[in-house]
Order: sequence, then structure tokens, then C-alpha cells
Amino acid sequence: CDRNSYCLGFGACANCPISGQIGCGGNCTDPNTDSGNCGDCDNACPGGKYCSGGKCVCLPQLTDCSGTCVDLTSNNNNCKACGNKCGSNQSCCGG
Repeated sequence: CDRNSYCLGFGACANCPISGQIGCGGNCTDPNTDSGNCGDCDNACPGGKYCSGGKCVCLPQLTDCSGTCVDLTSNNNNCKACGNKCGSNQSCCGG
């Protein structure tokens, strides 16, 4: 089967019914929004990320710091900015 179809079994293929969908694992999916097939089949977004426009992105309230989604208002290793660590007796509260 080609990229725009899915396998029915016994060597038969069916076209995906909606334009832009791709066949992944016997089903049609939208690679622009499917977090399990983001951008392509079997490209799953890691925890804390979702698929938008075919790319794995952080939730709006989080920031991507070296591939990990963090809350810059409460993360002691990324307080207010990626890589900005709190001191030994400090904690990140509100950035």
C-alpha cells in the first residue's frame, strides 16, 4: 500500500477517505495532529508533548528546554529561563 492508503489484508489496499491522511498500522490518520504518528507513521510524541502541524510541541504553558517540556515558573533547573538553576537553598516560585 502507498502512503495515502491502508492495508485491508490479503494484499488489498484502500485509499484514506480524507485528503492529507496517511495509512499507519491499518488505519488512516492525520499526521498533523496524531500524537502517535506525528509527521509520519510510528513517530510518537514523547510525554508532555502533542502533535501540531506534524511536529511534537509542548503544551502552551510549557517551554521546550533541550527536548523536555518544563514550567519555567516552578522548575528549579529552568527557572524563568532554560538552564537557569536555583541556588542550593532556593526554589523556583513564579519564575
